[in-house]
Amino acid sequence: MPESLTQVALDAIRPPPQLTISEIADKYRVLSAAESRKGKFSTDRTPYVRAIADACGIEDPCTQVIFMKGSQIGGTCVQLNAMLAWIIYSACRIIYARPSKDECRNFMTERIKPVVDLCPELRERFGGKLRLTKQVNSFRGGSLKMVGAEVEADLSSTPVERILADEIDTWNDDCEGLGDPLYLLEKRQGTYPQKKLVCVSTPRQHERSRIELRYLQGDRQTYWVPCGDCGEHNILEFKNLTIPEGEDGLKDAESAYMHCAICGCVWHEYDKRRMLADGEWRKEADLDPGQRKAARRAVGIDKDPRADTIKPIPGVKSFHLSSLYSPVGWLSWVEIAREWLAAQRDNVKLKTFINTTLGQSWKGDAGERISDHALYQRREEWDARALPAGILQITCGVDVQKRRIEGEIIGWGLGYESWSLDYFVLPGSPTGSRVWRDLDQQLRRKFTTEDGRTLPIEACGVDSGHEADHVHEYTRKRWDRRIYSVKGASTSAAPIWPLKWSRSKAKNANLKIVGVNRAKDHIYDRLMLQDPGPGYAHFPIDREHWFFEGLTVERRFYKWIKGFRQTVWEKPPNAANEPLDTRVYAYAVLLGLEKAGRRLPSLAIAKEPAKAQPKTQPKRRRIPRKFKKRNWFRR
Repeated sequence: MPESLTQVALDAIRPPPQLTISEIADKYRVLSAAESRKGKFSTDRTPYVRAIADACGIEDPCTQVIFMKGSQIGGTCVQLNAMLAWIIYSACRIIYARPSKDECRNFMTERIKPVVDLCPELRERFGGKLRLTKQVNSFRGGSLKMVGAEVEADLSSTPVERILADEIDTWNDDCEGLGDPLYLLEKRQGTYPQKKLVCVSTPRQHERSRIELRYLQGDRQTYWVPCGDCGEHNILEFKNLTIPEGEDGLKDAESAYMHCAICGCVWHEYDKRRMLADGEWRKEADLDPGQRKAARRAVGIDKDPRADTIKPIPGVKSFHLSSLYSPVGWLSWVEIAREWLAAQRDNVKLKTFINTTLGQSWKGDAGERISDHALYQRREEWDARALPAGILQITCGVDVQKRRIEGEIIGWGLGYESWSLDYFVLPGSPTGSRVWRDLDQQLRRKFTTEDGRTLPIEACGVDSGHEADHVHEYTRKRWDRRIYSVKGASTSAAPIWPLKWSRSKAKNANLKIVGVNRAKDHIYDRLMLQDPGPGYAHFPIDREHWFFEGLTVERRFYKWIKGFRQTVWEKPPNAANEPLDTRVYAYAVLLGLEKAGRRLPSLAIAKEPAKAQPKTQPKRRRIPRKFKKRNWFRR
């Protein structure tokens, strides 16, 4: 009996076994039916996450773990495994931070609750179940709090030891005027001896990317896999993904394969299991110059001067992984090749591919602003008396200022290819009548194309944000010429050309509330196109540089507003943006014409000469006997 009591006492005071977070996850975690594979969790499926997850353990001396990644790679898995291990073996206060409060609720229901429900040890520590309606769930020895990065009170109220920060590149730049929300979270950790900050995110814009900056501040680890033929380790780069041509001379994504950068041997999808299992993480400091160049190119920092000027901070481990490492059955190289081919000539899809597939920040638009010099350099020469035949319809956008009226006349072709036909500045106060007479002369102009068609200005949108009474007075009398009052919407989700008309109380006039944010998104992405064709914007050779400065002066930001990620356009103080505004209104009225039935593809068909049809005699219609008129004179 004494021996048994002694054994019980020893078992009670014996410290728990020293397990890594990966081993704890393999031991306790069970995947739900909603996951890609139901049943017992195993890190053998994604062996590259072992080192990342183990760095989150308290036995590792680092204080920050940074994971910059592509999609379908297991980033959320790292944070869930760390949370599970902390609650079971090293209870403390934990914060799980997401971009918004609404996302926190969904994440709690869809991801955290199944982990707790299927793990008896976690359920027991939470007292039987997780309370989804509570922001803070207490467990034995600590608590788990879900916070949205847009709420200052949640970020700076109480001290906390461990922080899990997810998708930090989509967080607001400023949290209620108090600064960077991630920095506010860090300040809460104070001097805890076992503090951990785990940041996981797909990168977004280069100049504003938090995850890229923190990756540069760490030891910059990349994953190297061995070649089955030469045995040398390679980093998976997109430039080594070969997309051969088919018999028709076009790229065939279905035949895509990866090849070794050293010996050139071909790797297929089924080789991934062996390569990932035998791979290893390497710090940038341990690489030779050639390997360092390849690693920086794979991360997308090979041309970033910060890669040489920022020195690693002790205690920060940073990792990068693209979707090229996605395990068999998740995202294949063939699917990646399909995405790449689909992204050609589409700047929006290309940006998504760079961010979510390659795990790199987007550098194509230099901090979400177009280069005015690049647009100025690509001006073209055409005959103003014989405009390009691709023009099908002409619209105009007008911006009203205190002492002048500015407008742009734009010709539109298939796929919203555009030609800037003229930009006019009419001096004079809009409170007088002379400037409106000058505007009327501009809007009555007609243009001739090189194939002999004469095109008028089909529609015009006049901004009523300034001197609204005079604008409404002008447009109300010219509705038959499709000259409308317009005004920018206050919300980013507003449609560019809504179906319903709004009513001005001042002059009892109709006006359209234009979704300027969405229109600017479309215009911005099309200005980035480099090759003439659908969406491309043409400018005349005599257009001056100030026009392009005004067209590109605004910058695009992304912010979380009331739980939703929205696009926000901002311009520097006192900067002129009339060329952008006029183009927005010209594009908006074009969409209005399309909703009225004047679609560009239909106009393209209508301008082609009709083919001569052979004349045929119409068939005589036979009238049934019972419908024939009776002859009453032959009775």
